[in-house]
Amino acid sequence: MALGCFAAGVVTAWVGGELLASTRAAAGLDDDYLQDLTTRFGLTASQQRSLRLVLQNERESEYTILSSTEWAQLPPPILARLLVVRDQTKKRIRMVLDERQRDLFDRQSEWPRGKRD
Repeated sequence: MALGCFAAGVVTAWVGGELLASTRAAAGLDDDYLQDLTTRFGLTASQQRSLRLVLQNERESEYTILSSTEWAQLPPPILARLLVVRDQTKKRIRMVLDERQRDLFDRQSEWPRGKRD
C-alpha cells in the first residue's frame, strides 16, 4: 500500500513537472498569439494586459485539469511516453548512486506485480 502511494506521488510529480514545463512553453505561444491579436485588431496597452491575464488564466485552468488526471485516463500513447520518461529518470538516478544505494533504491522503487501495466 505504501509503495503504491509512493508510486502515485512520484507519477504525479513527473506528470506535474512535465505539465509545468509545457505550460511555460505555452506561455511563449501566448505571447505570440497576443502579438498577433495586437497586430490584427490594434489592441491598446490596457487591452494587451487584460488579454495576457485571460490567456494566463486559461493556462492555469488547463494545468489544473491536466495535473489532476489519473494515469488510467491518459491515452495509451501519452502513457507510453510518460513511462519512457519514468524509466529514463530511474536509470539516471541509478547512475548517480553508489552500489549500496542502488540496491536499496531498486528494492524500494519496485512496482508491485501487475500494478505497472
